[in-house]
Amino acid sequence: METLLANWVTEESRRKEARTNTFVMGTILTDAMSAPVRIRNLSPNGALVSGPDLPQAGERCRIRRGSLSVSGRIMRRNEEHAGLLFERSIEVQNWLAAGHSRQVEVDRVVQEAKHRYPVADTHHLMTNATTSAATTRDSLLDIADQLDRLADSLSDDDHVIAKFLDRLQILDIASQRLRALG
Repeated sequence: METLLANWVTEESRRKEARTNTFVMGTILTDAMSAPVRIRNLSPNGALVSGPDLPQAGERCRIRRGSLSVSGRIMRRNEEHAGLLFERSIEVQNWLAAGHSRQVEVDRVVQEAKHRYPVADTHHLMTNATTSAATTRDSLLDIADQLDRLADSLSDDDHVIAKFLDRLQILDIASQRLRALG
């Protein structure tokens, strides 16, 4: 757990540009496959996407959202997320669901949620660990999966996204936090 948190801090500090938290759907394409993805965050030169069928690290790919697309390479990947480095810079606001003014509100809510519901510090996690740690971890991951399924179902409806984008983003953050704890 300590390593997971340390790696996350290192990853955050290595970024060249700030990421914009998003909750938009897109498609990832390679020569061999095409799959829907949730674009979790964007910067002019990269993105974090999630989905069940992601290309392997090192593979070239293309992300498409409506009429927009950009080529890149998978720089890192785990079971449900992939980090991409784009071949060219993009205009992030063009990729957002409800336009720039709505995204400012989403970013504000996300920052507020991060401060209101911070991940527990490593010392707290280690001192409160019990023999049921595996059961707790499985429960946290189970809840994260349920939140992801709920968010995916809700994000299929454009009206829900338009009306509750900031709340959907909080579901996404909660899922990520639970996975970090698990």
